[in-house]
Amino acid sequence: RRVPEALNFANGLFRERRYEMAATEYERFLRDGKPSPADAAEARHGLANARLFQGEYAKARQQFEEFLRQAPDHVSAGNAWYRVGETAEMLGDLAAARKAFETFTSNYPNHRHLDTAWPYLGDVCLRTNDLPRARQAYEHSLAAHPDGRLADRARFGLGRTLALLGETDKAI
Repeated sequence: RRVPEALNFANGLFRERRYEMAATEYERFLRDGKPSPADAAEARHGLANARLFQGEYAKARQQFEEFLRQAPDHVSAGNAWYRVGETAEMLGDLAAARKAFETFTSNYPNHRHLDTAWPYLGDVCLRTNDLPRARQAYEHSLAAHPDGRLADRARFGLGRTLALLGETDKAI
């Protein structure tokens, strides 16, 4: 499809890592451009990522959630679910983080962020004292991704969880 010039400009700024300017241009495009649904989805996803890379987690989460409402079947929906979980956890909304990570892990079994999503889900469950679910998430992480980016974190979380469950020998 032909990408509108204003969206292409915003995408170029994003690629150049000029996130503040890209966010401004994405917002302008969404507000003034009367975009098609496909162009609006691309712009909203770009805006959400620009806000994420600026460290504006609440704004990023809001945009990822809006993206999912408007384009639930988009090719980037898996990434958006992961980012909603990640930003919700950073912002302390553990219930929303859990929902997002559970949606992500169940619906996107081959996604590139899966090796980090499982330990994050375990962490959220551990922090909310759902020890059986934390254990399941950590064990799944280690079984599926024994050398994943957060494998050590999963091992540590599993050890903590087993200790809290009273399974000291397994924890050690």
